[in-house]
Amino acid sequence: MKHLLPVLLLLTLAFACQSNPTSIDGCYTNETPATADAPTSSTETIQITVTGDKVSGTITGMQDGSEIQNAYSGVLEGTKSGDVLSVETTFTIEGSTVIEKQEYQVKDNELLKKEGPLHEVDGKLELEPGATFNKPYKKGACQ
Repeated sequence: MKHLLPVLLLLTLAFACQSNPTSIDGCYTNETPATADAPTSSTETIQITVTGDKVSGTITGMQDGSEIQNAYSGVLEGTKSGDVLSVETTFTIEGSTVIEKQEYQVKDNELLKKEGPLHEVDGKLELEPGATFNKPYKKGACQ
């Protein structure tokens, strides 16, 4: 019995050293090709840092289509609760500033962005009820 405590301590340390949760920090990219129904392609990259429950980062993107071509960039700040990142993203698009509330679900080495119709509340764009996590961003090297 007196040797049980050291053995349990060693087992606990061994399992602790093996558990290496995937870090959320990094860069995630979504590339959406143009289709007949949506003739604009887009590429968007999010660089995220999570410290405790605080989320911060940057976002850059490009939309390219027959009727639209623009680059945009912005910063995001928010919180992490469980596997969900809730952020406010401040974009600069064609010289205008837009603030949008966004949510991302962390899943393995990707983020799933919640998408759906938006409406404006107090000068910020927010998702309407019924939005779902369905737009994948794959984790990759930051550039």
